[in-house]
Amino acid sequence: MPAFFLARFNQYYLAVSIAGLAIQWFGDSLDGRLAYYRNIPRKWYGFALDLSMDWVSIGLMGFGFYVFLDDAFKILAIAFLAGYAWSVILALLRYKITNKYSIDTGLVGPTELRIGISVMLLLAMIYPFSLVVVGTGVIIGVYIVNFIEFYNVLKYGNEKDAEERAQK
Repeated sequence: MPAFFLARFNQYYLAVSIAGLAIQWFGDSLDGRLAYYRNIPRKWYGFALDLSMDWVSIGLMGFGFYVFLDDAFKILAIAFLAGYAWSVILALLRYKITNKYSIDTGLVGPTELRIGISVMLLLAMIYPFSLVVVGTGVIIGVYIVNFIEFYNVLKYGNEKDAEERAQK
């Protein structure tokens, strides 16, 4: 987040944020693999830790965007956080209803999201206003995917209700 504050004065500090995303991705990918390699997997602990740390990192990123963006565009940071939160809620609802966990929403998972954010930050270093333009497009895309996923979750819920009624 300090990189976003410094980027208000020199957009090239956004490169520090990209490095932070890379470190976060490496740590996120490594923890579960190490547990399985050591033959000490902790499914539910790891699940809770992973979701919580993902939310903390996205929250910090959203706050960073909020600090970086001009006042007229700060709503984009809030819309980004709300869209991401909705994606997480939909993934958990889908898991509860279907008993199949997938953190991906549509064709986009956390790795693709990090790559997309890194590309947006690279563009913003060259064309500072591009973060607003591309970010708005990404946020709109997230909401479209979320609405589709919301429809699917409701469909899964309806099917599960019908199954449970049939069992009675």
